[in-house]
Amino acid sequence: MGNIHDLMVNDARQSFFQLENLVSSLDAKAFGVVAIGSVWLSIFTYILTIFKFYILYIPYLILMVAILSIIGCIFPRKWKRGSSLLNIKEHGNIDFEDAANAMAMNYAKWEDILDKKYNEKFKFFEIGLGLMAISIILEIRILIYLIFGL
Repeated sequence: MGNIHDLMVNDARQSFFQLENLVSSLDAKAFGVVAIGSVWLSIFTYILTIFKFYILYIPYLILMVAILSIIGCIFPRKWKRGSSLLNIKEHGNIDFEDAANAMAMNYAKWEDILDKKYNEKFKFFEIGLGLMAISIILEIRILIYLIFGL
């Protein structure tokens, strides 16, 4: 019977840590996109000093909202996790099967909480990335019109 419980606990633990790695990699990607967005923001600012057209502020503002959205993806950077000490206190004196079930349930519960946070963060990331693409395309299109009249 112990092998089934070990399997359940290991599967729940592995799922939780995989999701935790996904959240960390999404944060790293968001930092990179914010850096790229900041470079584009600098370029847009320089373009605004050369061309004094108010229509150029539209993609500039869209880009600022995109960067803020992606920053919203980065935070919160922490989430509540189960306590190993509390786990030992609660389940240290019960038989193996009950303890294994409780541990598997704890990992499943924290995985569910982390999954909700990941989905929220990913939504901010998608919105920010989409807005950033729209602002860059719009800025390039406006510049082509201003420079070449096309």
